[in-house]
Amino acid sequence: MFAIDTGIDRPQAPNFDTAQVILDAAADEAGPNATQCEIDACAARMVVRRIVNPKKAETVRHAFAVLWPSVIAPMAHTSPASFDFIISEFAERLAELG
Repeated sequence: MFAIDTGIDRPQAPNFDTAQVILDAAADEAGPNATQCEIDACAARMVVRRIVNPKKAETVRHAFAVLWPSVIAPMAHTSPASFDFIISEFAERLAELG
């Protein structure tokens, strides 16, 4: 088990709608015969779009924290490459914003 400090003491409860929309859209984009890794890759691209657009580090952390439990964390087991992609983009964006 590991934890990532997002800088938010008590993030809002996971936004089920946002997470579910991302998961549903990724499944649709990947197609009906897609593997879980292909669906995760689509979801990872959508998550990264959400976390690289904000102009403030606090907003980036919040977007990450909201999606962590339902979308990002499960990828650590189902698709490590997609998980690593999200983590590296998150870290890079925070470094850019200072």
